[in-house]
Amino acid sequence: MEDRHRALLKRSRLHIEANLSADDDFLTAMWAASIISDDNKRDIRNHTGGGGPRDDKQRVTAFLDILPSKGGTAFDVFITALQQHQLVGNKELAQYLLTELSR
Repeated sequence: MEDRHRALLKRSRLHIEANLSADDDFLTAMWAASIISDDNKRDIRNHTGGGGPRDDKQRVTAFLDILPSKGGTAFDVFITALQQHQLVGNKELAQYLLTELSR
C-alpha cells in the first residue's frame, strides 16, 4: 500500500467507520483476494457481540487497524470490494475515497 493510501485511510478514518459495512460478504471478498488472512478474518469477526450497529463499527475498526499493513494492492482491492458490494453505502464510500485521493 502506498503512503498516500495510508494517509487517506488515516484522515478519512472517522468517515469510513461511520459508513463502511464490514459484513461477512465484504470480509469474504477481502479474504478471497488474499488481502486479509484467515486469522485476520477471524479476529475481525470476533469483534462482534449482540449483532447491533455497534458491533459492525467494532468490525470496521478492527479491519481498518489491519488494512494499512497489507501489500501493495490492498487499497485497490479495498476500493473494488466496496464498489462491488451489494450495499449502496459501501459503493458511495468507494466514490468518496476516490474523490479524496484525487485531491
